[in-house]
Amino acid sequence: MKRQMLLAAIAAAIINPQSAPFAAADTRHRPNLRTVVITIGRIAAIDNMDANLLVPDRADFYVKAAVNGHWKRTETMFGKDRTSRAMQLMFPVSGSIARIHMQLFDDDGGIEGRDDRCDINPMRGARELDIVYNLNTGRISGDVSGYRGSPITVVGHGDANRARITFTIR
Repeated sequence: MKRQMLLAAIAAAIINPQSAPFAAADTRHRPNLRTVVITIGRIAAIDNMDANLLVPDRADFYVKAAVNGHWKRTETMFGKDRTSRAMQLMFPVSGSIARIHMQLFDDDGGIEGRDDRCDINPMRGARELDIVYNLNTGRISGDVSGYRGSPITVVGHGDANRARITFTIR
């Protein structure tokens, strides 16, 4: 008898999940997931990224970003000292605060050695961006400031391999 009642409850849950006795408790404990989208709009080299080479070389940019500790990277844009090709990085976030860490690199694959970390921070002595994004208010603070969906342009200041980057966060 207990087995038949259990099978009937399982069948009812499959047919109509909202009628299951555990449905309300299950949905109460799910985190409220939202998506943070970082859109890279433009990148431009200020300095020659590969100045030590005999033959002038154009930058091969890519962006790495972490939101609340989860890393992603864009594809590499080969041979582009300036690019306006839009690229997006999407991150699932639970809660109302997203802590964003953003880096820009010049890919030096092959015999050139390790990739060059570009300076995109407007403060001397820092190369990367640390940003706090409030998903409830849309406010962006930290190394840069702004609001959800508004373009933010920053230029590296004072360090080698300076670059300019424009991006939005929503």
